[in-house]
Amino acid sequence: MLRFHFSDDRREPVASAPAPDPMWEVLLSLHLLLGAAGGTAYERWRAGVYARMTPGMWALASLAPPTGYSPDFLTPYCEGDGLDRGIDALLRTPRRRVHDDLAHLIAEHGGSGVAGGLMRDGSALTGLARAVRSYYGLALAPHWDRIDAAVAVGRAPGGGGLPVAFGPHAQWRGGVLEVAYPDERDVWLRGRTLTLVPSFFCRRYPITVLDPELPPVLVYPAHVPADPPGRRDGTAARERHALARLLGHTRAQVLEGAVAGSTTGELARLLDISEPTVSVHVAVLRDTGLMTSSRNRNRVRHVATDQGRRLLGDLADDFAHILDAPPARGGPVAAGRRGAAG
Repeated sequence: MLRFHFSDDRREPVASAPAPDPMWEVLLSLHLLLGAAGGTAYERWRAGVYARMTPGMWALASLAPPTGYSPDFLTPYCEGDGLDRGIDALLRTPRRRVHDDLAHLIAEHGGSGVAGGLMRDGSALTGLARAVRSYYGLALAPHWDRIDAAVAVGRAPGGGGLPVAFGPHAQWRGGVLEVAYPDERDVWLRGRTLTLVPSFFCRRYPITVLDPELPPVLVYPAHVPADPPGRRDGTAARERHALARLLGHTRAQVLEGAVAGSTTGELARLLDISEPTVSVHVAVLRDTGLMTSSRNRNRVRHVATDQGRRLLGDLADDFAHILDAPPARGGPVAAGRRGAAG
């Protein structure tokens, strides 16, 4: 569970970015490119990007393993529009931060020639910035308008002042915002603004930076797709609710809430239902192979299986067509602004 601690009077503001952040989408799309998330729905996109990756792009990818830690400096917080501001902020990263982030990366994932070279030579950030720009132009720019449109519904205001895409994954508990997360983490805002950033490539659960001293940001999967081209009369909307009709609304929420792993009590609090009710749904999902449960001392943790995530993917990833559609004409488009007041 990830917990953001607000003051008792919640004087810290919450800002909602109006569009995906290009630097975060670069990082998270690399996770998708290199990992298994998204399943076969993204194979055409993966194949097209793989075929045109340059050595510089592969060097960038070596800093973005699909699981675990990726350097915070790859997703700098900056005020302003588009990719250019993000790259400028990347180039201004203090040498000490680059060194510390890369040391953490190496400690967790093992040695990396690229990481070691960046630690020894701060000027190598210039080549890394070029790789970011080139990769964005290859993998994201042709689809950016459709990516932005795909998350538009998910970033709309929902319950508790949070974007609707958060669904059961977050709740207020007094002055604490609790978010489903694979690890136990606490972030004290101490008067700082928490910025919520919608993402097309963020999968499974919201994520944040590791360093608690950096500007607080929460990047969340805005998994509410827009109707794809050629579909009419709400066909896509009906398909998005197919899982809920099949499993039942509450059971589908239980499965979704367990993607990152949750206890019975956490699911009960997230969904505002009783623990016995959660247990009944968990038993059914476990019997059908959509969920597993494991005990660690006195805690039982429920996790959606690969089959369960694929079933959720049928609900969330039916907008992979966005990456399969013909590229938008006119070249790269300007990406959105991060941190606009919400």
